[in-house]
Amino acid sequence: MITRLFVFLLSLSPGMRKRVWRWWYQTMARRHRGADWTFMNYGFADPKAEPLLLEESDEPNRLLIQLYHHAANQHKLENLKVLEVGCGRGGGASYVARYLKPASVTGMDLCPQAVSLCNELHSDVENLTFQEGDAEAMPFEDESFDVVLNVESSHCYPHVEEFLSEVRRVLRLGGRFLYCDLRLGGTLLNLEKQLAESG
Repeated sequence: MITRLFVFLLSLSPGMRKRVWRWWYQTMARRHRGADWTFMNYGFADPKAEPLLLEESDEPNRLLIQLYHHAANQHKLENLKVLEVGCGRGGGASYVARYLKPASVTGMDLCPQAVSLCNELHSDVENLTFQEGDAEAMPFEDESFDVVLNVESSHCYPHVEEFLSEVRRVLRLGGRFLYCDLRLGGTLLNLEKQLAESG
């Protein structure tokens, strides 16, 4: 019953979709502020890949980290300026900042409670900052980043084409968009079209 109501609310309008997702993620950030939950993705396992060398404290999140590694490792990030759009609880941005040696990582999320939580949980990571912002209207200057990373977040955005336009705007010339998300089979062709049209 609750699931049906949630799905119905998401289908009403793009504006309603954004408000419902924001409320959901705000509620999760407000209700559970513990350091035991810093990732929100479904994880990834590649039986052919070399095991990642992780600190002992990161081992409980191995599968979740592996998804970030798989997405972010498509391009060398060392000494680059990275933006993660839809950073959630900040675990992925923290992993990228600590292990992949970028100059800086900015985690951006729509939900102020999530950004506040990220700042609490990851304050010890020197090259990592968090900022509130909308994926469809990012609060950054043109050509601000070398890399934009988006992991299992864009399925929540009402206007993916606006998000992709913003990605293009904030990327420097020659920059990279590193992306992975969940999609229903029937929506893949539309996503491929949106990606192709975004340049």
